[in-house]
Amino acid sequence: MKLAVTRNAPDTSLLGAGGQPSIRKNEAQTEILLTDGETAVIGGILVIDRGQTVTKVPFFADIPLIGWLFKSKTIREDKRELLIFITRGS
Repeated sequence: MKLAVTRNAPDTSLLGAGGQPSIRKNEAQTEILLTDGETAVIGGILVIDRGQTVTKVPFFADIPLIGWLFKSKTIREDKRELLIFITRGS
């Protein structure tokens, strides 16, 4: 059995000329041999989302030496792996 798995998702970090997001494609191709009733798992499509948010009080956050008291920075990193389970029927 030949398998081609594709995950397409909008990518807001890369915008087109009209402001629309581009499409991020993740693909995996494999060939497996299963008998009736057997299940196989395909992994390897890893999605990592990184982002940074800065929240600040206008004017006060820009004051040298004490500006850090009026702002905060949050960094996030989300990791997800897509697993596909395939069971061959009779």
